[in-house]
Amino acid sequence: MRIITTASLLILSTIATAQITLTETDFGNSNDTVRISVSNDFMIDYVSTGAGYNWDFSQLTPNSQFLKDYRPIIEAGFGYFLFGPAASQAYEASYFSESTALPLDQLGQLLPINITGFFSVTKVAADAVTTVGSIIGIEDNLISVKADTIETRYQLPLNFGDTYSSVGHTNLNFDPFFAGAWIQHRERSSEVDGYGQITTPYGTFEAIRVKHEIDEYDSLLVDFNGNSVWLPLPVPLTREYEWWTNGEKEPVLKVVTNDFFGNEVVTAVEYRDIYRGLDASLDEIPLNIVMGPNPVEDKLTISSDQPIKKIVLIQSDGKMAMQMNVLGSFQQELELDGAMSGLYFVEVHCGERVSRQPLVVR
Repeated sequence: MRIITTASLLILSTIATAQITLTETDFGNSNDTVRISVSNDFMIDYVSTGAGYNWDFSQLTPNSQFLKDYRPIIEAGFGYFLFGPAASQAYEASYFSESTALPLDQLGQLLPINITGFFSVTKVAADAVTTVGSIIGIEDNLISVKADTIETRYQLPLNFGDTYSSVGHTNLNFDPFFAGAWIQHRERSSEVDGYGQITTPYGTFEAIRVKHEIDEYDSLLVDFNGNSVWLPLPVPLTREYEWWTNGEKEPVLKVVTNDFFGNEVVTAVEYRDIYRGLDASLDEIPLNIVMGPNPVEDKLTISSDQPIKKIVLIQSDGKMAMQMNVLGSFQQELELDGAMSGLYFVEVHCGERVSRQPLVVR
């Protein structure tokens, strides 16, 4: 009897630390929708990982939610001919979805056109999940472009210890809207550096942890008084830390960081969730904050397209260094003479919405 009990315990121990494998059935596909919660818990421990690890993120607090929509290629306008059933096998896509891979804020300041959205075109297959192209909204028109070099986001099947790398390259010509072009070049290195059990407000799951490092080089061709000039668009080094389980279509948890002046700074925390009534209004005007200079020595100027209610300066350890209440001004100066040198975050509160940006004080 003792032998049986010991064997049973060994079996249960093996099950509790079992390594899962990701396959194509674990990813979203055409007409799927996934609810994602967004958190401002930027002090999250995204570093700790390993074999048989227990990640506890149960204390995450959602600040907003959005619904990710996997739109069928038939809705892509001319993109249907580039990525639909008539396309070559490598480019025959599964869906397209909204993406943040295009630096819209930078482009919007340089282009004489209105960019209304950016979408990645994805192919899900047995051996990989790839980005086969892009769709960009220009003046309410959907303009599609095939990737010159197809980027592999996930190499399948995916297991603990796997590593892979990939390059993606896209060249978009803005003709006939104006004489210009945009080039995006991305170099990705990925590693499955942990497995175990993860707990979030959504539940507890067996998971693997995937770390992506993405080095991106973007350039924009614009016309200045009849002269075409290539302008580099600085994109900071990005790292994405993802915890995946089986059957949830998106990571159970995703933490995104950017490299600012040699410091790795958390810029986004998102996790799979149930509906909590926190969706942002579809009619809500985006919050546009301009802040400079950065780095700064003594005086920071902050401008907003909406009335500023409050400005908060936060140290890198999460402690508040300064707070200023503002009575509806669209521009405000922040005196930083007494601030110690280092990395800070500036929170700009406009009504119920908050913009959070990194700041280096010299």
